[in-house]
Amino acid sequence: MGSDRTAPHGPTDTISFIMILSLFALPGERLLQGDVLKNSPLTRRWIVATFAAWLSLPVATLAQAPPPVPAYDPSKTAILLVDPYNDFLAEGGKLWPLVKSTADAVGLHEHLKQLLAKAREAGIQIVYVPHHHTAEGDFDDWKFLAPSHVGAQAFRVFEKGSWGAEYHADYQPQPGDLEARHHWTASGFANTDLDFLLKSRGIDHVVLAGLRANTCIESTGRYAVELGYHVTLVKDAIAAFGQPEMDATINVNFPAFGHAVVTTESFLGGLGVSKQGSGQADEGEDPAERPHAQND
Repeated sequence: MGSDRTAPHGPTDTISFIMILSLFALPGERLLQGDVLKNSPLTRRWIVATFAAWLSLPVATLAQAPPPVPAYDPSKTAILLVDPYNDFLAEGGKLWPLVKSTADAVGLHEHLKQLLAKAREAGIQIVYVPHHHTAEGDFDDWKFLAPSHVGAQAFRVFEKGSWGAEYHADYQPQPGDLEARHHWTASGFANTDLDFLLKSRGIDHVVLAGLRANTCIESTGRYAVELGYHVTLVKDAIAAFGQPEMDATINVNFPAFGHAVVTTESFLGGLGVSKQGSGQADEGEDPAERPHAQND
């Protein structure tokens, strides 16, 4: 049966299409002389032009036809739940008014509860990845303050001893969950024991959920890739301070470094567990007890 394709349909097809078109820019007699197979100036110009055309492709084009949702071995996979604090997630939280629109749009609370419940049921390790609790004098000796430090200092978000710095009632740690040491800026790995907690348990796949999409979620994901982990983003189990931030993380930034962007449903389907717990796998849209320990 013949193909009815009339245009490139994926990144490989697109790049091949560009290379074929670039060949037509070569003079016919030079092609016949075989210069394209030699290390000639013409060949070098053709290679440079083709590579430049490839670099000009938008990330969205390169991300066409996403691969199936990866298979996740529960014994080697961890959910990294980043900053599930009242200040972020609860009515009355200092940052909830900024988060609410994107949280409601993706059904954040519903998906986080489903994700955690079914992951625990499947035997996947849950690791809390919390931000530092703000206290008086935290940054007195710091030479350079990042915007997040300035904001924490000014608005006392996640203030030590406050309700806002407590985990949301729906996301309380359970027996067997782990908690990494608090991070001070954005990455859950920087200056914490998160990498040790994961590698000492043989975990090589991490799945990101929580807050905030374009800061702690992205930074933790990038750091995880640098450390050699397979990194997945659950795009309807995160939120941010507006839709542009969400769009940048999900559609531009994460696909440039991460391994998979999935929904809660497709991730749970990859485990053979549906959102309703029926045990039926769902098609992906895109792509021993351990005590809980508090660390500061």
